[in-house]
This record gives sequence, structure tokens and C-alpha cells, in this order.
Amino acid sequence: MPRGTNSLTRCSVSVAAVLTALVCTKDRVEFLADCLRSLAASMPAGGELLVVAHGDPEAACLPRSIGVDATVLDAPVAGKSRQLNQGVRAAAHDIIVLTDDDCRVPAGWVAAMVAPFADPAVGAVYGPVRGLSSITGEPPELMPPGPASTTTWTYANGAAMAVRRAAVIDVGGYDERLGPGAPAHGEEHDLALRLIEHGWRIEIADAPIVEHLEWRDEHETRANLLVYSRGAGAFLGAALRRQPRRWARLVLRRLRYQLSMWRDHGGAGWTFGAATTWAFARGLVYGLRLAPQRYL
Repeated sequence: MPRGTNSLTRCSVSVAAVLTALVCTKDRVEFLADCLRSLAASMPAGGELLVVAHGDPEAACLPRSIGVDATVLDAPVAGKSRQLNQGVRAAAHDIIVLTDDDCRVPAGWVAAMVAPFADPAVGAVYGPVRGLSSITGEPPELMPPGPASTTTWTYANGAAMAVRRAAVIDVGGYDERLGPGAPAHGEEHDLALRLIEHGWRIEIADAPIVEHLEWRDEHETRANLLVYSRGAGAFLGAALRRQPRRWARLVLRRLRYQLSMWRDHGGAGWTFGAATTWAFARGLVYGLRLAPQRYL
């Protein structure tokens, strides 16, 4: 059994009743209201709804104004991974479900996301999301429920994620040098690989699809894809530094994926492919500099 495994019951109903739902937000209160409404509608009795907000004073008053029972914590320093670690520290329960402020979760989503934690070896769970920017130009393929592979870019997204608090603490928390507000993204992938290194299992939930708002214009979407590529390099570089023998093949697999972009964007394929590959390479160099560090 992995380090940090606690004595949670194997009854999925009991697991669902003791959970924290966590949303991190920064200057997007106009999205947050509907996100919280959808989460509150999906929460079981006894669950805790927690918001970690930075840079928007209105967020503190929002839950009461929309009739949602939620605790809002102020994040003094920006950075999603910092906010996530703050939320993990403050969470009252060991199972934490996460989504983003620009997402809407359907009925039954929370229960479906926490069900795999009936197995005490499970450290993190991911679910399907619709409306994400895709580097291939096509919607990401939905992964079948069950054990997850190490190719985290095919399924891992913080918009539909759940973690065991004890497992996150076991691996040292989210790496605050990764994620929005840091030099490179990839925090949810980095966490998954470190959980695997520590013997925890990653699962794909049999959960309904979370809706991600498509609020970016075409220029912002393309820029976001470059951010994703740089983030992929960063979390893989960090993994390669920690355990080079274990993760070298995964890095090569992602590099082949990056090179496939050269043919997937029509006449602009070569230009865009070169840009994403260069972003990946810069992220890889950044990740290789990240010595292991604990935050929790």
C-alpha cells in the first residue's frame, strides 16, 4: 500500500459524503458564480465547498450573494499551484475534487469523481472535459474509465480532477514552480507522475463530462497551445531529472507527439509545428532545472 494511505472505508457512498470541492480563481468572478452553482448542485450532504481567490475582493461576498454555502480563502500571492496547496492545507476532508472557475460540472459529477477512491491505493482521479483548447485541432479523445496510463497529456486536466489529500501531502504538494502564474504550466501532470513514482494509482473516472467555457478568441487559443507545449516540456523535464531511466521513453513519446504538429495545421503547419516544438524544448530545459522540492 502506498505511503500516506489512510484507513478510508471501501464504501463509495461513505467516501462521497466526506469530501472537499476546491476551486482556485483569480480575477474571474464573472465565471465563478455559475461554477459554484453547478458544484453546489452536485455536492453530497456534508461536503465542503472551498474557494481560494486572489486579486478579486468580490469573490469573498459571492457565495452568499448567490445562495451557495462556501468558504472563501484569500490567496496573498498569485499562482495556481500556491492556491492549490493552500486549499489542500485548509481542506477539512481527505478527498478533494477540483475544477476551474470557467467550468460547469453536471449533476452526479462529484459522486462519480470520488467513487474510485473506495480503493485506498488510488491517489488521483481525472475525468472528461469538453471545450478545451486542443493542440491537434480536434477534441481530445475521451479515455475509457479505469487505470490511467503515464501519457498524462491524453487525459490529465485540472478542470476535472480529484485527489487524495494524504497522497498529495505524501509527494510534497503541487510544485509551485509550475502552473498558471509560474514560468511554465503542467502542474496537474507533474503531480500525477510524482504520485506514480510514490506508488499511488491514477484512475480515469466514469464521470459525466465537465463543460469548459470557450471564452478565448483564436489568437488567445493559439497562444494557449504554446503554453501547453512549454508546460509539457517542463513537467517531463522535471520527471527526467528525478528518474531519468524511468521517464526517458515517455519524453521521447511526447516529442514524437510534438513533431506530429508540423503536419496537423494545414498551410500553417510548419510554422505552428516549429513554434510548439520550440516551446516544448524551452519547457524541457526549464523542467530539467527543477530540483525536487516539497511544499506540503
